[in-house]
Amino acid sequence: MKNPKSFTIDSASYDRLLKAIRAEIAAGKKIIAQAMAVTNWKTGKYISDFILKGKDRAGYGEHVYERLAKDLNVGAKTLERAVRFSREFPIPTAQSKLGWTHYYELLSLPDPSARQEFVCKSLRKNLTSRQLQEEITRYKLAHRPLSPNTYPLS
Repeated sequence: MKNPKSFTIDSASYDRLLKAIRAEIAAGKKIIAQAMAVTNWKTGKYISDFILKGKDRAGYGEHVYERLAKDLNVGAKTLERAVRFSREFPIPTAQSKLGWTHYYELLSLPDPSARQEFVCKSLRKNLTSRQLQEEITRYKLAHRPLSPNTYPLS
């Protein structure tokens, strides 16, 4: 039985191969994240439009979420978040460059102007969703209201 010939590759060639593959994987992940954002936005829009047609009936929306969650095997909270997403982010072309996890983090900000500021910052600095999460956490810590217990007693 013959021994397989040993295969060697020079370090520079391997580094180029590795870099090219890493870039391709990163680009693919970004495309998937952007597609998830659009999918969740459209899902939220469909649900929102459907619920608005039946808005005169009490509790209508909750029943739609429960039924869809069961039939789609998706969490009701995820569907509710998708509706909120579609209502709060009309997705102009520039914003569709962000992924779903970016929007998920942005939705944690109650102030629409702060959300828009972070959208611009994310696009300008090309922040990953993890970097955006860290920025938002710092922002929330710096802007949290003081508890009544933190005021000095007279």
